[in-house]
Amino acid sequence: MLMITIHELGHYLAGKLLGFKINEFSIGFGKALFKRKSKKTGEVFAIRMIPLGGYCAFESEDIAGSAGNKTEQAESEQLALERELAGKKPLHNFNEAPPWKRLIVLFSGAFFNFVSAILFSFILLMIAGYTQGVRLNEGAINAGTPNTANLQAGDTILSVNGERFTLLRNFGAVMSQFEAGETIVFRIDRAGIIVYEDITVFAHPTDQRPMVGLNLRYADIVFQPMGFFEALGRAFGFTFQLAWVILSFLWMLITGQIGLSGVGGPISTVSVMAQSLSSGFINIFILLPLISVNLAVFNLLPIPALDGARMVFVGIEWVRGKPINPEIEGRIHLVGLVLLMGLVLLADMNFLFGGRSMLELFGHWRL
Repeated sequence: MLMITIHELGHYLAGKLLGFKINEFSIGFGKALFKRKSKKTGEVFAIRMIPLGGYCAFESEDIAGSAGNKTEQAESEQLALERELAGKKPLHNFNEAPPWKRLIVLFSGAFFNFVSAILFSFILLMIAGYTQGVRLNEGAINAGTPNTANLQAGDTILSVNGERFTLLRNFGAVMSQFEAGETIVFRIDRAGIIVYEDITVFAHPTDQRPMVGLNLRYADIVFQPMGFFEALGRAFGFTFQLAWVILSFLWMLITGQIGLSGVGGPISTVSVMAQSLSSGFINIFILLPLISVNLAVFNLLPIPALDGARMVFVGIEWVRGKPINPEIEGRIHLVGLVLLMGLVLLADMNFLFGGRSMLELFGHWRL
């Protein structure tokens, strides 16, 4: 809901700046739990019962829940008359505004999400840093394995073959590239002294998967927080990295490299965030920029009912000089909305019955 509020705030502020008439700013759908109307502008601000989305309802724009009654229409006309008498410019109806203004308003929601992702990334890097180590506690080194003598409880592994562990590529991801029989080099901080240990990757006796004899349930991530300016400079690049990861994930989904089990809806989002919090409060700061970027990227996709598709329709209108039949466009968005809600429902049903959501896959940054 925080991300949705930020998203709709982007639409709202851009609309106000460009002179659009706004009827309502609402978080959630359905019956209003809280509702207040501005006497100065006539805008309604509401929090509604169903916490699955929100909207910024512009005049003449068809959005669920934004239709007014005769009294509201009369009040709207009265406010318009007062503006005219005060010598102020009339406010734009959404569909009558110049295309370039509508494109800016439609884009601003995703833009605000991306800006918030940079802010959340900055906070994350100040708290956790970008690179990390892995501290081996008592029980982390499996006795009787070929590497037992080379490692000690209290060791902090800093890198493998010179590759550091990061928020986007943790110890498990780095180790997954090696096969049984390979010899790798751990760079280790041992009581403040840097040592190098040769480690042999061997095959598990039962399933033959590669392993090095570590039990990561008894290991901790050692974060390396950044200073203010270092984190600020890195936050931009880290946010773009997240966007690239999400786009890569979507491409793998489209090309069939991963199945629908990689998609999650609101239930899986809440579930993964709860799991993350249970293993450490810092994990919430890892998921916040991911969710922000995900919302920004997803809303710009040319899927009917999303901002990206509506921008496509406005772009077509700008090029051809006249809009597409509003009734046809409305039907396209309605069908897209129904299919989108069906996909969300299917994704969460899949999650509840054993699937793994995208958030869960990325949530395994932690050990």
